Amino acid sequence: MWDSAIVRPASSRSFDGRNACPHNARLRVECWERNVERLPPMPEAPIQTVGVIREVLPRGVYRVELPNGKLVVGHLPRRLAVLTAQLALTRRVHLEMTPYDFEKARIAGLADQAHE
Repeated sequence: MWDSAIVRPASSRSFDGRNACPHNARLRVECWERNVERLPPMPEAPIQTVGVIREVLPRGVYRVELPNGKLVVGHLPRRLAVLTAQLALTRRVHLEMTPYDFEKARIAGLADQAHE
């Protein structure tokens, strides 16, 4: 076997450009986890608001009207896929939006239920 400390493939690079881990899968996962830990935390919490579903689009996507009248595209996460049958036109939903993109939102639940 090759000694992984000495022989490393020239084409494998990690996220920051240094030599990557050897081809051992367990070690690659550990190196990936170390790189993930270095990522900075999210700078700001998501914006939470309530909206009304105005249009049902395919694949769990909805056009939702915010209280200020603006229309955004809201998607339903997989963990809330059970709500698909309950989401219909004029249904009020809780939304989470990133402060960087006001065109999209994540549907966090129904507005008449307790918010998570």
